[in-house]
Amino acid sequence: MIFARSMLIPALAVVAGISLGSGTSAIAGGYCSDMVLTCENGQNYPLCPIAVSDEGEGPVVISHQSLFRSEYLPAMGFEFPGGRQRVVLSKDVRRIGAAMMKEMAERLMESQGLKKEDVRHFVLHSAGRRVIEQARRLLGLDHAQVAHSRHVLERFGNMSSATVLFVLEETLRSGQPVTGDWGLMVALGPGFAAEGALLRW
Repeated sequence: MIFARSMLIPALAVVAGISLGSGTSAIAGGYCSDMVLTCENGQNYPLCPIAVSDEGEGPVVISHQSLFRSEYLPAMGFEFPGGRQRVVLSKDVRRIGAAMMKEMAERLMESQGLKKEDVRHFVLHSAGRRVIEQARRLLGLDHAQVAHSRHVLERFGNMSSATVLFVLEETLRSGQPVTGDWGLMVALGPGFAAEGALLRW
């Protein structure tokens, strides 16, 4: 599957089957049953249009995976005391989230026989200043490799799992990716869940 820069994002399955959880429909504008994306694996996904940029081509999704850690369910999610929604975010989220980003990155790279040095673009969910910094350390990245994640966090804050789409947009708009580059995209969500895609320009 190839993303044109003016790309269509699956509303319920962002990036070739990545169900990015809690915030996706807010970004994608809801469920669009009249548009369908068929990926190389034969799976169909409903689409909603989102303009990421207006020229050129984006990456191909080479691989995608889901990772769930139900033992961390109490660390992040929602409660409804007295019928009112309340977000639950444990201080452990920064540790758990960063560790799950690392595990997801390792799984995706291993699936294609890649090393960290082979991946040029890390499109990481702007899940908080400490989460980004801890993920940077665990993955052995330099500050420039998480600059887009930090910039999105500064501009918009953490908008839940769909925040990763803003990081992807910034990566595309930067003009840095060139043909042949590898990229790695990871988002976090309640469950505790991590969703990831290995990208190739």
